[in-house]
Amino acid sequence: MKQLLKKVKQISMLLLVISLLGCENDDDNYPEVIAGFTYKIETSDTSTVTFINTSVNSRNYFWTFGDETSSTLINPVKTYTAGEYIVTLKATNVAGASDTFESLIVISDVGAPVITLLGDTTMNIMIGEPFTDPGYTAVDDVDGDLTANIVVGGAIVDVNTAGTYIITYNVSDAAGNAATQRTRTVIVAADTVAPVITLLGNATMNIMVGDTFTDPGATATDDVDGDITASIVVAGDVVDVNTAATYTITYNVSDAAGNAATEKTRTVIVAATPGTTGAYIYATSETVTIPSLIDNWGSGTTIVSDYSGDATYNPSIQLTSGTAWGDVSALAFTEMEAGILSNYSTLEFKIKTSDYTTIRVKVPENEIIFNIADGTPLANGWVQMSLPLSNWSNEVATANQFAILEFGAGTILITDVMLSGEGGGVTPPPSGDCPAPPAGELLSNGDFEAGGCFWQFFAGTGISSTISNGGTKSGEIQGSTGAATGIKMERFATGLIQPNTSYTVTFDIIASGAFGEGGLMKVFTFSEGADGGNVGATQHVLTDNTTAIATTWEKKTFTFTTPGNANQVEGGLSFLIELVNSAAKLNVDNVVIKKTP
Repeated sequence: MKQLLKKVKQISMLLLVISLLGCENDDDNYPEVIAGFTYKIETSDTSTVTFINTSVNSRNYFWTFGDETSSTLINPVKTYTAGEYIVTLKATNVAGASDTFESLIVISDVGAPVITLLGDTTMNIMIGEPFTDPGYTAVDDVDGDLTANIVVGGAIVDVNTAGTYIITYNVSDAAGNAATQRTRTVIVAADTVAPVITLLGNATMNIMVGDTFTDPGATATDDVDGDITASIVVAGDVVDVNTAATYTITYNVSDAAGNAATEKTRTVIVAATPGTTGAYIYATSETVTIPSLIDNWGSGTTIVSDYSGDATYNPSIQLTSGTAWGDVSALAFTEMEAGILSNYSTLEFKIKTSDYTTIRVKVPENEIIFNIADGTPLANGWVQMSLPLSNWSNEVATANQFAILEFGAGTILITDVMLSGEGGGVTPPPSGDCPAPPAGELLSNGDFEAGGCFWQFFAGTGISSTISNGGTKSGEIQGSTGAATGIKMERFATGLIQPNTSYTVTFDIIASGAFGEGGLMKVFTFSEGADGGNVGATQHVLTDNTTAIATTWEKKTFTFTTPGNANQVEGGLSFLIELVNSAAKLNVDNVVIKKTP
């Protein structure tokens, strides 16, 4: 038994030795690990490298890319900046055996810098204006900011010579890569725009003989030279304030390039002093002294130099008469230009009387009776009379005379007879039935649907059947440069208007276009005294300086307060809208006047 156990131990020891000897030679049983790789630099992005692993007999890989970064991928992709890098690959098998391979990678700087222009690439300046290059920048992916290295070339801009100038911008990086050239075009244009003269004050000025005249002046601006007011040349007539005449002053200027502005003119009308010749006619467009036009009818008509010790308006025309037509004395204006009355809207004159007197004005067969203060003496005071020519139908279109007649037991003085009202040519309102004001409103036919009912139309105005803001009609005002024209409704709501009360005016309005230089819209209401009385109208200015109206319908709203005394509103209200010094066209619709809520 002992011998058997001893044999088993010996066999076991032998097997162990054989086993150990076999283990010492296991490495020899694995193939040799060989590390290796190739790479490809991308053509579209020269900083990106794709590594291709060519190692054999290996399972695990460890890459170091020469820039302190690494990877364990089989075929990694790496992005570099320009430079040289030693790349190492260590390949290992499952038994731990390994091999190492390294290679030098060279990344070239082939990216060009980029130039960016600041400001516009095409610049337009007027001749004589300063030019400053807005600037530029340049950036390179390797060298960074290269703005300081940009070479500016090409043309040198001469701001005093019209032409097209091309400036060039170039730069290269340290590797010699050139940026795409940039260019800027500078166009120096010749000054062909004329300056503009703007008159200060009115283009037409009216003064009386002996008054002081001061030219309000003018301004001039140029798109290149700026304010050239000091260069304006004022010429034309020298205004003699002691001689009644019409004078024309001219204003001219040119810019540095020789472009001449459109000449502007100012008309100064020096009129005869009121009362020095007994009477005169004054209009916005002309002044006519009229002794040669006076025809004194009746033996009671004389020129006097004094009346009851009052020399305010001396001499004046004195009319003295009896009570019958055969005793009439009159101041007549004859041999006037045919139709001249249609150029004006109002006949004005001053009277003075201390007697019960009735005045009639006749053109030429139609007449209006004007009762002075309804038979109440005027207590030695001068009173301004103002009569609308619309009271005489269309006879004013052909009339060449009118007369102021006095009859009744009395004596009066007359002076300062005027035809006034810019734009003139009033068409009287039609006769017949016209609509009543809508409930709560004061003005009739504000929508013009009843045609011209109650409305007075100055020259160039009328009813439009093609433009309206609701309904089918509107009031139309065709303007004219250098004149005023408009529409008016006179003395409506008589007996309804209250003193010291607020009223609101609204209307819709549209313009055909811009008013142009000096064009204005003016809107007024008037609180009227009793028709034929000695209380004048009170003007309420709603607007007198509106320089533009939209070309689409818009609503305008205004308020005003009537004067405080009842006799100042006995005659109701009047409404006037005018377009002054403009060739534009206005259409007005839905005019409403009512007590302010």
